[in-house]
Amino acid sequence: MSMLTKAFVVLVTVLAILLVALTVSSVAQYEDLASDVQRLTSERDAARTTATLRQSEVERIRADYDRQLQQRGEEVRRQTDRVTQLAAELASARESAADARADLEKWEASLERLSAAQSQSTALLGSLSEELERRRGETVELQGRLVESSGRIAELSTQGDSLERQVRRFRERMQALMEANREIEERIAQAPPELREFMADPERAERGPTPTQPISGRIVQLDEQGREVFVQVNVGSNDGVAEQMEFMVHRGEQYLGRLVIDSVEADVAVGHMTLIQDRVQQGDMIFAGSL
Repeated sequence: MSMLTKAFVVLVTVLAILLVALTVSSVAQYEDLASDVQRLTSERDAARTTATLRQSEVERIRADYDRQLQQRGEEVRRQTDRVTQLAAELASARESAADARADLEKWEASLERLSAAQSQSTALLGSLSEELERRRGETVELQGRLVESSGRIAELSTQGDSLERQVRRFRERMQALMEANREIEERIAQAPPELREFMADPERAERGPTPTQPISGRIVQLDEQGREVFVQVNVGSNDGVAEQMEFMVHRGEQYLGRLVIDSVEADVAVGHMTLIQDRVQQGDMIFAGSL
């Protein structure tokens, strides 16, 4: 029994030693495991914190991406609208280009026809130029003769016109003088006695020149300077008027006074009134000459 006990004691001792060894080993492993668990827990917390930060960064990046994507979408829509507009403008430009091309073809056809016509005209012009050169020599001589004839004709025409004007003017003056003479004779026949005395006054020759034939006219302008009355009449040296010549001034059968001529031009004369019987007016008649 003692042997068994000893063996049992030894066995128990060995088992105790083994158990202690196993316990120590287990405790050591547990501490290692606890340390590992703590380390892993710390790493897990750090990983979670990092994951949270990364998630926030991802959300921010995603939001930025979505915003940029939205902006790009709007830009794409604007570009699409612009492309659509440009496509419509391109189609319109192509239609205009087609119309312009058609017009160009028409103008080219017209230009070809004009070129052909120009060629024909050039050929015809060359032919006509040759004919003109051939006839020019003949024309030069004829032109010289024509110039001489034209000069002579112009000279004769001028002389003829001048003679015709002189004859016409002479006839008009003769007719006017004849009519004036008849009118004056009729008026003198009906004139008052003082007018007849003026016309028959023998001293009139001493007062101024007497016209060789009766002269009649009208007062065309008056200039009254105080008591002096100066008048302008529509007859002059061409009608036989001379300086110091005296005229009777009358209005119908009314005797108005005498006019003494102070200066004479070709078709007008100026003088002053004397022996004024009544106020003279523009349009009053004048007369000089013997009965």
